[in-house]
Amino acid sequence: MKNVKLIALILSALVTASALAATASAATAETAGPETAVEESAQTRKHKKKGGREKIAEPENAIGKDAAKEAALKDAGITADAIEKIKARVSKLDDGTVVYKVGFTYEDNYYSYKIDALTGSIVDKTEEPASEHESKKAEKKKTESKRKAVPKAANDQENAV
Repeated sequence: MKNVKLIALILSALVTASALAATASAATAETAGPETAVEESAQTRKHKKKGGREKIAEPENAIGKDAAKEAALKDAGITADAIEKIKARVSKLDDGTVVYKVGFTYEDNYYSYKIDALTGSIVDKTEEPASEHESKKAEKKKTESKRKAVPKAANDQENAV
């Protein structure tokens, strides 16, 4: 009977020690060492992505989306009431410059502008037939959906094994 009590006491001590170790491990993860900081950074990036693009924060001293839209329309020589829809989003170029990507369709052409978010100057602009733009957009969407489907199918096969 003494052996049973001794074993029960040892098991109880082990369970308590395991619980304390788990609590200490969680506390250590919250105080983020170098490895944890990298993992959190990767998680943060994952959650910031939207539609495959990393969401970029608008700089505090940015000109604003409305001013970027106005600059694009002014350069194209088109008034705001002449178009149905105009889109603008914040993006970052490879060199780190934060820009507004502005796009709109007027008559049969699609206009795309990159406006510097701090200065309001035009960094890049393109004009193409609207039908060509729509077909490129549809092809890109189809390619992205195929790319997303492949890893999922591969993952399903791994889980089946």
